[in-house]
Amino acid sequence: NMLKDVMNAITQRRPEEALDVKYRDNEVDRFYFYVVRLLSQGVVTLELLKQEGFKVTQIINLFAVIKSIERISDHATRISDLIQDLLIDEVPKELIDFGYFAMNLYSDAMSSFFNTRKDMAEKVVESLRDYREGYRKIITTLAERASRPKFFMAASLTLDSFMRIVRYSMDIA
Repeated sequence: NMLKDVMNAITQRRPEEALDVKYRDNEVDRFYFYVVRLLSQGVVTLELLKQEGFKVTQIINLFAVIKSIERISDHATRISDLIQDLLIDEVPKELIDFGYFAMNLYSDAMSSFFNTRKDMAEKVVESLRDYREGYRKIITTLAERASRPKFFMAASLTLDSFMRIVRYSMDIA
């Protein structure tokens, strides 16, 4: 899991842990284009899909989910690119906790999608309150502790990526 590797790199202060994230992002991009191509072919042969028991809404949902996965991959890569600057200072515990929150939410969203569990999806969406409050607290903490501009910029962009991962996870759910 790309997010897991990025979080391990941050918490263990070992940037090398996230080196292959960029490579895996390329793999996710290729997979995204492959799925989009398959879905496009499915739309062309809609009658065949209907015979197989698929609905048009399922195709649209699959496209939305694969697009969110691709975007989450991009943000994991963005964070891995920021790790060197992020680790020049002590990373606030709140930022690390928010990263794990985003990672777990993504995992829950994928489980709810694959298992078609509406109750799990509702829990993911309900967590929106937690993430908004957490974001406000972290940005305040970062602003108060911003002694190094490179660190502040890397931490702010990392927080922004975590926030976007949360939003994309909600889209998946």
